[in-house]
Amino acid sequence: MNNQNIVQVVSSDAASIILKSLSESGTHLIAEKAAGFLIPGDVISLDGDLGAGKTSFTRGLAIALGCESSITSPTFTLMIEHETKRGKMKLYHFDAYRLEDSVSFADAGLDEFFDRDDICVIEWGNLIEDILPDRTIIIHILRSRPDNECERFIHISWPKEDDHRFGLLKKSLLEDVV
Repeated sequence: MNNQNIVQVVSSDAASIILKSLSESGTHLIAEKAAGFLIPGDVISLDGDLGAGKTSFTRGLAIALGCESSITSPTFTLMIEHETKRGKMKLYHFDAYRLEDSVSFADAGLDEFFDRDDICVIEWGNLIEDILPDRTIIIHILRSRPDNECERFIHISWPKEDDHRFGLLKKSLLEDVV
């Protein structure tokens, strides 16, 4: 299948890119592309309504990072650790939805994972944004229509101090879907 049939570019500027995923495969493709530009220590905040596709996006990241374990939402466990095929680097998948606030996240010691040479993905990261590192990659996912569970807009904002990697990601996305 042509990637244009599963992902469309909505807009792009120096600080962000907005894509429209037309299917779960499109969401995985965007995540897989993003994973190719992640480095140890990256923190990703995934925001969006219930059912927007945050876990699906994480699944795409995990596939690209070589995780072999099943990717499910850590809503009731707060964090799931996944081995990757990128050396000793791990993927830590968090869910802040059930936490009262960022203090609860920090009191559980979960913020300490942000300083490791691993990848951290936080579903509902907007709920703890006051303790997220400045280097956090913000990804907002929004269903395009309430009656369509597969179509979604994915807005990626990369930290300004790392605009070179973001430029490479945008170039890769634009070449692949335009």
